[in-house]
Order: sequence, then structure tokens, then C-alpha cells
Amino acid sequence: MINKQNESKRLLKCFLIAQLAFLLIIGLRSAQLLHNLEIWGYDQFMVWHAQQYSIDSRIVLVGINEKDFEQWGWPLSDKRLEQLLKELIRLKPKVIGLDLYRNKPIPSDSDTTNYPNYESLNRLLGQQSNIIGIKNYSGGIEAPPGLTGTNRIGFNDVLRDQDGVLRRSLLYLQDENQIHFSFPYLLFNQFTGTRMQRDPQDPNAITLNKGRIVPFNKTDGGYIEADDQGHQFFMDYRGGQQSFPMHSMTDVLLRRIPNNSINAKIVIIGITAKSTKDLFLSPFRTTNQNLDLPGIALLGHITSQLLHIANSESNHLKSFSEPIEWSAIWIASLIGAFTAYWLRRIVFLISMVTVELLTFYILCRIGFGYNYNWWLPLIPSAIALLLSAITVTVYLSNQDRREKQFLQTIYSPYLPQNVAEVLWQTRDQLLEGNRLRSHNLTATVLFSDIYDFTSVAEQLQPEDLLNWLNPYMQAMLKIVTSHDGMVNNMIGDGIMAVFGAPVKRTRDQEIRDDAINAAACALEMGKALATINQQFSQQNLPQMRIRIGIMTGSLVAGSIGDSHRLEYTVLGDTVNIAARLESYDKTVHNENTYRILIGERTLKYLDNLFSTEYVGKVTLKGKVEQVDVYRLNSRIV
Repeated sequence: MINKQNESKRLLKCFLIAQLAFLLIIGLRSAQLLHNLEIWGYDQFMVWHAQQYSIDSRIVLVGINEKDFEQWGWPLSDKRLEQLLKELIRLKPKVIGLDLYRNKPIPSDSDTTNYPNYESLNRLLGQQSNIIGIKNYSGGIEAPPGLTGTNRIGFNDVLRDQDGVLRRSLLYLQDENQIHFSFPYLLFNQFTGTRMQRDPQDPNAITLNKGRIVPFNKTDGGYIEADDQGHQFFMDYRGGQQSFPMHSMTDVLLRRIPNNSINAKIVIIGITAKSTKDLFLSPFRTTNQNLDLPGIALLGHITSQLLHIANSESNHLKSFSEPIEWSAIWIASLIGAFTAYWLRRIVFLISMVTVELLTFYILCRIGFGYNYNWWLPLIPSAIALLLSAITVTVYLSNQDRREKQFLQTIYSPYLPQNVAEVLWQTRDQLLEGNRLRSHNLTATVLFSDIYDFTSVAEQLQPEDLLNWLNPYMQAMLKIVTSHDGMVNNMIGDGIMAVFGAPVKRTRDQEIRDDAINAAACALEMGKALATINQQFSQQNLPQMRIRIGIMTGSLVAGSIGDSHRLEYTVLGDTVNIAARLESYDKTVHNENTYRILIGERTLKYLDNLFSTEYVGKVTLKGKVEQVDVYRLNSRIV
């Protein structure tokens, strides 16, 4: 029967270890010590997710590159910019986004101090209702004067994380005076005619046609106390780095692009030349590709994402609330702890933990992509699982080591290897707390003693007495263990051995084998004594004779003593009879140097394999009822 109390205590401790692992991970997370790891995992998922989609052909980029600088000059004059806008207007785009600051005139060589080209440019901006300009909200850079008083001015402020990477975007900002809309939102609004609305079911959320955007919270995902001003949302970078058709300024001015390539689309004009450093880090920094995205590509990604959300083509990336994320981490801690509890073998444990981590990774990857768009707490959950599994493994290993040391101490070093192994495998049946559980069993007990030991001890010096006794003891102990017996006690010249303990016998054949082993052991002890006596004769030491008593029956086994000294012992009438048989009528000996007396219950288990002689029905010391006693002479089969 399994010791349920011990198992319950172990389960409880494993559960407590899981709680400690969970609290530790939450503490590390709150201290932002896991932030970099979680963000790294986010970037890995984003790169995979973004590359599952094709480019968005509704958006076309017009980039001003280094070659354009050489051909048209830089900074780009008002006259040249007006020319570029007119060429694009000729191609009939639905909306033009101008990602260039034009709050001050940039004259050409032919301009006078009145800046006529700047005035002409602003007239065009004011008259052409599908052109959206930019301002910088945080930097205080205003839009071109031609757009003043219109609703076609959007901010192009960006949100960089601590590592400089852009993972979030702003939909709008609000101050005491008004709401300021982002440049990508105004492009979206001009292209679709759709305006954002408050979600009637969630006043914090914004709806865009069929889609909705829940604002970023400062504790979303792997973030702790992040800046969550305005209405922020996670960027999805659909299509990767090469997401949109790109044309150079020269291609537009020299009319090298097809007429239908821009018609009815969103065009974003901006700088792509690396020398101007209008470049931004994206999650693609984790790849071996170019780490930087030009500003117009970044704005294109945000605009494209709004279009997809409005058409229900995708959801913006979200994360669960802190309580739900904590629950996921808590469950991962429990999984790791109880996996280690149930799978003690290290190979199985490593295999199962690997499968669990892989399963959770797949679930998180599915949640991140395939239009589910949920950022699940992969990194903290994986660490929690590993931490609890490792800690429980260390705890159980330490418990096993302590229990093994305890069993080795309590059961004596003279235990057969096969019995010791079975004992360790069945330890849960034997241990109760820091003690051995008392249990009933049926076993065979053997007592041996040296005849007339007291007289010999008086004749020999202490050193000679030990030299006389040690060879005998070493030989006898070896014989006992070779017959699957356990040496339970040695007192002076006496040996007590038990066959059938400490592992309980449940089958009649096992009890019979123990009795046969005890009888065979006693006969071999007698034969070994003849060899020992020959050595004594050569050393002029006294000859030795022994008495052996054997009895089979019921016993009570357990440990006695306190925490400083515990001993395994067996008690019961069977033990008493075996001891009395050994000491009965000390004058009864056969012609050899040993005498073996057994009880009737032992005889019944020997199956006529041994030659025995009936001694008689005798009254043993301390016993009221008489006992049938037999002398064991030899083995027949």
C-alpha cells in the first residue's frame, strides 16, 4: 500500500514550489528584468508574422534618394516640390501624403526675397483637397501655411522603445485644446471616407468601419509602466520590409512610371536617402537584412494596417489583461512542477518538458499570427515552467538522497544488493515522515551463537579474542547476504538474521523460498566453520562451535529510537521462538561443530528438501505451550 501521507506532503511541497516560481517570475517581470527577453520574442514572432503577407498595392511610395539629391538638389526647393506634386496629381491618386516639413520656404537660386515659389506651393496645397501634410507634435514643427485651417494636417511623431525600435503607433493625441490626428489616420480617412467612432460597448476603444482598435495599456504584453499617452496600438508590419511599390522622384518627374500605377491609390512622398537619417529601427533588426526602414515605409505600414482593420482583413495586435497573463504563467509553473513530480527519470522529464515548451510556443505563434493577433506571455511562462520543473527535480532528488541515506542507515550495511534495490523501489510503502512505518509480515528468523563463548573470552587476550572472532563474523555475514538474508543485529558473538524483510512477502511461494534460504544458509554456516577451525588450529586458537535456531511466522517490523538513533527491528513470537531454539539445551550437538534447530512451521515450508530429525515436543524458556522441535542435518536435493 502506497504511503498516501508522504505522497500528499510531496505533492503539497511541489505545489508550493510552483507558487514560489510563479511569484519569482512575476517579481522579475515587475522589475522589468524580463522585458528584453519578452521583446526579443515579440520581434521573432513579428518577423515571421509580417512575412506571411504580400505587399499592399493600395499604397505607393515616392522616395527621394541619393541620386535624386544629385540631380535635383537638396534641400528640395519649393519650386521642385511643387513640380513633383503636379506630376503626381496628373496621375490621379486618391490621396497624396507629403512627409516633408514645409513650415519655412526653401528657395531656389532664381527666387527673390518674396519667395514666390513658396507662395505658389502653399496655394497648391490649400487648393488640392487630397493632399495631407505633416507636423511634429512633440517638436513643435508646424505644417505648411497653405494647410492652415484645414483638417489635412497630421502629426508624424513616432514611439520608440528603449532599444530604439518602433513597435507601436499613435492614432491620435489629445491635449486641453483639441484632438490631433496622426498622418496615417488622415491618409486612411481621405482614402476611405471613414471616420473613427467611439465604441458604444467600450468607450476606450475606437471603431473603424468593421474593425476596432483597443488602446495600448502601459502593462500590455512584456511592457511595464510604458508610455501609453494618446491612442496607441501595436504595429503589424504586414508584408515585411519590402511592403509597397516604390518609385523615385526622378522617375516621377521624368514620367517613367505607368499612368495606372498611381491612379486611385495612396501616394506617400518622403526621403529614403540614408544620408538624411530619416530611418527607423523595426523588429526586422533580428534578421540579416537591412535594419532600417525609411520614414515613408513606416507611415505606409501604419496606413496599410488601418485599411486592413477597417475592412476586417486583420485585427490589430492585442495582449490579455494582467490577471489573465498571470494565470497563464501560474498554469505554466504548475505544469513544470507536476511534470517533474510524475516523471522522475531525467530522460523522460527532459523529453516531456521539451514537448510542453514546444506546444506552448506553437500556441503562442498561432495566437500571434493567422489573424488572431494575440501576444501571449511565452517567455515568462516558459521560464516559469523550466524554473518550477528544475526546482522540483532538485527537491525530489534531495529527498530521495536523504531517504536513501536513511534507509541505508536503518537497515544495516549487510543487506543483499537485490533486496536493497527492491527496498529502494518500494520506499513509499516503508517510510512515514522520518520514520519507518510499522507493518506486519511473515518471515523466517535465524539466530546463531558461539557455544561456550564466555569461557573462551576468559582464556584469550582482547586482541586475540578479536582475531578469533572477526574471521568467523566476516564469513557468516557474507553467507547470510548471499542467501538473501538481512543481518538485523550483531551482539557480541551472536547474529540475528531475517529472511523476508524488510520487503513484505505477499505470496506463499515467497515465504517458502525465505524458509529454504534460511535453512540453506544455516547449513553453509556450519560447513564454513570447519574451514575456519582449520585456520584456528594453525594459529593455536580455540576451536569454535555454534548453535543456530530458525523459526518462520508472523512478525511486526518497524523502527525504534529517536531522531538521533533509529534502528530497524522485528518483534513477535516468531523472533522469541527462534532465539529460544538457538539457546535450547546447550549440550545438544551433533558430531559436527554446529547444531541447527528449527520449528515445525519452518519445517512445513522446506518441502522435504532437507534431512531433519525430530527432537521432541519441548517447553522453551518463557513459553507455556510446548513446541515441536527438529534438528536440521543436511540438504537432500
